[in-house]
Amino acid sequence: MIDVKDNWRILLLVALCIVAALALFGPLGASGPDIDLEQNDSEVEQFEDEDIFSDPTNLQYGLELSGGARIRGQLVGMTAEEVGLEEGDTTVVTETLTEELGLSPVDIRVREGPEQDTVEVFDGNVTEQQVADALQVAGFDVEEDDVSTGVTDATIDEAVETLTDRLDQTGLGGTQVATSSAVTGDTFIVAEAPGIGLQQLTDIVTEAGRVQILAAYPDSDGELEVTEAASGPDIAGVDPAQREDAQGPNRVPITLEPGSLRALRI
Repeated sequence: MIDVKDNWRILLLVALCIVAALALFGPLGASGPDIDLEQNDSEVEQFEDEDIFSDPTNLQYGLELSGGARIRGQLVGMTAEEVGLEEGDTTVVTETLTEELGLSPVDIRVREGPEQDTVEVFDGNVTEQQVADALQVAGFDVEEDDVSTGVTDATIDEAVETLTDRLDQTGLGGTQVATSSAVTGDTFIVAEAPGIGLQQLTDIVTEAGRVQILAAYPDSDGELEVTEAASGPDIAGVDPAQREDAQGPNRVPITLEPGSLRALRI
């Protein structure tokens, strides 16, 4: 029989430990909501995502304390390596794969060069065999085994840069985009932003890009007038964003439909 009077300190300590354990591991909403994010932006390609707020405790820290959100995703695509590309093959390969696979030019990335002899297809509904067959039509000796699931490190770096620029443009402070590696070897892109909810961050990441051509000219009063010259159905194709140097702006090559530029009276 325990003497309560002599051992009250021990009993009090045990009681406090029990209360602390209940507060730490009790059902107080430790895990966050599941998210299902599918990205079709031409610059960020496509994501398969999962919630990473899976802490089994009720502890809150970092973003959770500031009401922030964090999501992670994996780029969806297939890559054919050592295709045998030569200078000038980009246009032929892109046009052939676009026709054979029924995709948009922005879903295909051709990297030609001594260290970048690859073709990437950003579509989760295309198989390795279909990609190989399309490259054979384009005149390249590619078999199904030469096509693997996943994208190149260069594409991942470009996606991180694009998402970083997009979050920076929102004016939110403390945003961060980085990569993380799973134990399986898969590479994920993690985006986090303080002060906003999960849905808002998801909307920012998945917002589809829009390409348009604007014309600016002075009106009769000398004020600058800006009008849309081409967009949407006027544009036949949009190539992936390109950057000539690390400090320069992104360039987005586009192809217009014949006669698409609207007549402007200046």
